[in-house]
Amino acid sequence: MKGGILAWRSETSRRIVENKDLLNMVRLMETEVPRSKLFHLQFTEKKQEERYQAVIAAFDEMGRCLDDSDKRSKDRKLWLSNSHAQKLKREIEKDYLQATGFTMADEKLYVSEVGLAYGGNTIQRVHNDDHTEVFPEKLEQRQSIAAECGTILYGLKDDKENRCRIYFAEDNKVDRLKQVKVYGGMAVFYAGWVYHAGADHGGRNASTRLYVDLNEMP
Repeated sequence: MKGGILAWRSETSRRIVENKDLLNMVRLMETEVPRSKLFHLQFTEKKQEERYQAVIAAFDEMGRCLDDSDKRSKDRKLWLSNSHAQKLKREIEKDYLQATGFTMADEKLYVSEVGLAYGGNTIQRVHNDDHTEVFPEKLEQRQSIAAECGTILYGLKDDKENRCRIYFAEDNKVDRLKQVKVYGGMAVFYAGWVYHAGADHGGRNASTRLYVDLNEMP
């Protein structure tokens, strides 16, 4: 995949974030599941300023639901049933098609994980995605880190102080970060060497958002 960013807002993306099963997961994550049971994103100096994630569904390249993930919550409530996970995956694939004009199969991609993230009261260090090394200072070190296949980020909240915000590095330059505000029902797809950092979201339940990790077909 070539690096790039594409943002859109559509009826399909709005239906995704208004999915009742998904909203139930959001409620559970925000009110009932302690942080100790969530995946911890370590991209700031202070532990209490980090973001937290939980994979709510995972799939293999054949589209079959998996029963485990590295970022799965230790709380079993934060895991969609097979039928609900498949329904959400189909909606995401349809949304991608409407936004890009290509099916994921055309691009040799598939939905590998669907999850939720929240929190963060400081800007994160610039990094490639949520499971690779931190941005290398020396240009020649870039080849040692694999570029991500793609991520779709969906905003779930519209209020001014609690919407998702993310900084993208213009022309992949770490000192040229541009903020994108991701409103409820809005999606941002980014792939390849597009470095980014989470903004200051504030509060324990700040800016809960849906993320979709894409992997390349073998």
